[in-house]
Amino acid sequence: MPFLSVSPSTLVHGELFGIYWSGFADGPTVYLRGDLSETLGNKGSGGAWGYVPTSWLPGTYTVYACQAVGGFPIRSNSVTFTVISAEPPPPPEYIVGVGIYDEATGEYVKGTIIIDGVSYPDESSVTSRLEEGNHTFNVTPPTGYEFVRWDVYEYKTGGALIKTSTTRPFTINVTEPIWIWAVLQLSAAPTEAVTSLTISAPSTVEVDEPFTISGKLTRVDTGAGIAGVYVYLSYNGVGPAGALTGADGSYHGDATIRAPGIYTLKAEFAGTPAYGEAVGSLAINVGEVAPLAVDLPTIAGAALVIADVALVAAYLITQPMKVR
Repeated sequence: MPFLSVSPSTLVHGELFGIYWSGFADGPTVYLRGDLSETLGNKGSGGAWGYVPTSWLPGTYTVYACQAVGGFPIRSNSVTFTVISAEPPPPPEYIVGVGIYDEATGEYVKGTIIIDGVSYPDESSVTSRLEEGNHTFNVTPPTGYEFVRWDVYEYKTGGALIKTSTTRPFTINVTEPIWIWAVLQLSAAPTEAVTSLTISAPSTVEVDEPFTISGKLTRVDTGAGIAGVYVYLSYNGVGPAGALTGADGSYHGDATIRAPGIYTLKAEFAGTPAYGEAVGSLAINVGEVAPLAVDLPTIAGAALVIADVALVAAYLITQPMKVR
């Protein structure tokens, strides 16, 4: 009985396969029939090899070999096989180097290199093999440095500059071996914001009379209040007492002065790394104690009253300012 076989049983587009037949007569043509129609040859036994054509669509096929001899058909056994599409070839890969350097010195700098979301901390350069296509790169500069730009070069000694970019993260279509350099520079020293400090208080108060010192600490450039810092309050160099600024930069402190005279009230902000120092001042007149309301019937009595007033004034002058 004629025989037919197909090998392998699963055929992949573009891969080699073979068909083998036997038991037929030499001379008349042997055909492949069924789900496919092909001519096998005019030998009673033989084989054919080739690559699975893409014209054979993916699926399952059943075929047999046949021959007509003297008007009578001769048929082989049936064979079933499967055709599948070939997996697309993987995209090519290219060497991609990513490095960090100081523009001023040309020296390598260690930082964090990020390639397609994968971080490589404390590295000055990383080399990878990446598939052709878009890839995303980023860096985290070390303390004291700031990012300037990306420089992309051909991956070879003296390679030409391909492109530059200031975008972070940076995405590029990799189609050849390349070097990607993150160019850094030393960070500029922070600049203190210039500040303004106002101070307000009554121009005249009585001895031991409570009064309020108030004002506002602001940025000169924007006028915005500076919150949460201390303003130190003093009079004629005595103090300081502190007042904390509120959300809008305002402050206030309650005070009394226990001796008469002309005093200079001062509000001082010592400054921070972000804000420069500021001072505000004004004069306040602290009045004399009112004269004692007594009769002076004799010279001796008047002298006694004057002496008492002098003692009271001397006592008040020695008393410090109280800030509440």
